Amino acid sequence: MVERLVVWLYGTPIGVLSSPNDRGFFGLAWLPDTARRWGDNSAILSTSLPIGDRFEKRPRRVKNFFDNLLPEGPARAAMARMIRVSESNTFELLAEFGRDCAGAVSLLPEDETFENDRDSGYRVLSTDDLRDELARIDVVPLGADPDDDFRPSLAGVQRKLLVGRTDDGQWSKPYGHAPSTWILKPDGNFPSAVNELTCLNFARMCGMDVPGAELIDIDGVATLAIQRYDRNGRDRVHQEDGLQATGFPSNMKYESDKGPSLRALSVIVNEFGNPNDVDELLRRTVLHVVIGNADAHSKNIAFLHQPDDVGISIAPIYDIASTVSMKPVDEFGKAREFSTKLGQFIDGIEDVNEVTHDNLVDEGVSWGMGRVRAGAIVDRFLDTAREAADANDTELSEVLIERIERIAVGR
Repeated sequence: MVERLVVWLYGTPIGVLSSPNDRGFFGLAWLPDTARRWGDNSAILSTSLPIGDRFEKRPRRVKNFFDNLLPEGPARAAMARMIRVSESNTFELLAEFGRDCAGAVSLLPEDETFENDRDSGYRVLSTDDLRDELARIDVVPLGADPDDDFRPSLAGVQRKLLVGRTDDGQWSKPYGHAPSTWILKPDGNFPSAVNELTCLNFARMCGMDVPGAELIDIDGVATLAIQRYDRNGRDRVHQEDGLQATGFPSNMKYESDKGPSLRALSVIVNEFGNPNDVDELLRRTVLHVVIGNADAHSKNIAFLHQPDDVGISIAPIYDIASTVSMKPVDEFGKAREFSTKLGQFIDGIEDVNEVTHDNLVDEGVSWGMGRVRAGAIVDRFLDTAREAADANDTELSEVLIERIERIAVGR
């Protein structure tokens, strides 16, 4: 059983992660190269884990950060079955699947480094290979292949396949320490790929930063292919999600579960990033209301940490959908309603269909914005969104226009 893992970030071993003590707390001992490269108190790993902190007052934050690297739900359960441990055994899951994580973090055994890297690279996937990989993801999540040393982890509930892509557009499978560069998200019990792609394209039309995305067909299954924004070519770019940045555990991504509010995220941006990014946070809040995305929670926003920048920036938008337009079914094919309860409340409003123009402005004001500034951001975005909706020739066009007109009534 592994008891210590070396945490690597941007090619530097920054700390040693220790298995939980009898109180369930993980240990994190910083290595000297970390402070030499980034300085004490740097938030290069996480705004909740400053370099040099010994976590005596906040011991749970170490486990919270690293546990948030792992998937949730069925994917996590399947990973645990693969290595015959409990789903709650975070450390063993990280030891087995922590080589290719979100951001630039890799967790390696003490006797392994990137310098003495084993054979790493990509193998092209044929059409049949891709079909087979997709067919296995409920049993082998993310396309993991421990026998080929591909041991990835990625947070989230949705079924995903992590792949690379050749210069001529062929899908490929990483092995060794090679990073995945694309995420493939197939439809499940109900169609979602087209919905998400439509929302991403709409966000792009509204001038927002959106990763590359396209719809592909894998053996008759509609699949959304998304380029990873935390990869620059084949280099990893560090990121953390809103739960990690605020130090919350993975089971508290919704505000109704006492998780972080939008205001808490605005505090992170103001303290560690460019204050202008608070404007972007408000624009995204308006976007979620416009498209009817009730499932926007604190793991669906991320912050980028560049290797030579002490600050953070908001990552491109991801995991968005018009949940009010979805027609989900359960495992037996029976139709069910998608909740309209917001993942993060807006000015105290909990239902995505009840948020008004004034609620959006008041939410921005609660972050410390002036009312005129917040109002201008909301109004400009609604104007831009209306133009984009008029030009959006998709099945969501009418929904978008109706929602924008309803929100704009209070202007």
